[in-house]
Amino acid sequence: MSSAQPVHLWPARQRSKWGYIDQNGNFFISPRWQMAERFCERRAAVLTETGWGHIHPGGGLVGKACYEDVSPFCQGLANVNQGHGWGVVDPMGASIIDNRFEGLTAVDQGWLMARSAGRWGVLCAQGQWLVEAQFDDAWAPKDGWARVEKKQWIGWINRRGDRLKTPELDQADDFHQGLCAALWDGAWGFFDAKGQVVVPAQFAGVRRFSEDLAGVEIDGKWGFINTTGQMSIPAQFDGVTEFQGGVAGAQIKTKWGYINAAGRWLIEPLFDEALAFEGLLARVHINAQDTWINRQGELVYSE
Repeated sequence: MSSAQPVHLWPARQRSKWGYIDQNGNFFISPRWQMAERFCERRAAVLTETGWGHIHPGGGLVGKACYEDVSPFCQGLANVNQGHGWGVVDPMGASIIDNRFEGLTAVDQGWLMARSAGRWGVLCAQGQWLVEAQFDDAWAPKDGWARVEKKQWIGWINRRGDRLKTPELDQADDFHQGLCAALWDGAWGFFDAKGQVVVPAQFAGVRRFSEDLAGVEIDGKWGFINTTGQMSIPAQFDGVTEFQGGVAGAQIKTKWGYINAAGRWLIEPLFDEALAFEGLLARVHINAQDTWINRQGELVYSE
């Protein structure tokens, strides 16, 4: 079965154990784990009595649950830490890169960033160095570029180690949809993958682009711009999340709800916190309780 097919299951806790509910709030996989993460590429990370591992949508383990930590699957690979170092496994739990690194990022288009002897470098997905470890910090590659820091320099490199030419930056984010947020000249704007300024530095804060929209802060209020920098939703909210499936979280004063791409309320602001929709359901907090709701705003499951 293809890893692209979504799994309509969501992690939920009952008393002290975690399992997975379906879209109606019924447990499809009964609570049995100490912790459980969401499904990515038909695999989900769970914490058992013997350690972290991954399960398939039927609830069975793939490989061993013996790790101190694991990552979600990304492009067919997941990172695992056996205590003495990080390595990489495939969807069946077989080792692809042995556990010899101090840190690993997610893979993208066949390469990732790896930490060895206190420095980060570029690694191919088979475990060979493409660019020797030399950076002070690094993040996962995206759209062909990885964000790195070296001494006082902040910017992006490709898999060959070539730098993206940009003005001197104070802060930078990762690429999404071919655009990247960065702070320069005291404000936030966006670059493209050629290093060209697409949206000039003008915002007090930004969110990354998702579904061709990015949250931006203007005079203490948040709205959304499109990929050309034009305002699509006026700045009127006290906080926003990214768009997922045509829906974004939006805050008015202390309460959160959900809006559509036109800026209209789909679910009125009733929640103490609202996370991005994960397919059909979203996790919200009501009186410090984890709760799942559907796209109609109906409560599906609460601890």
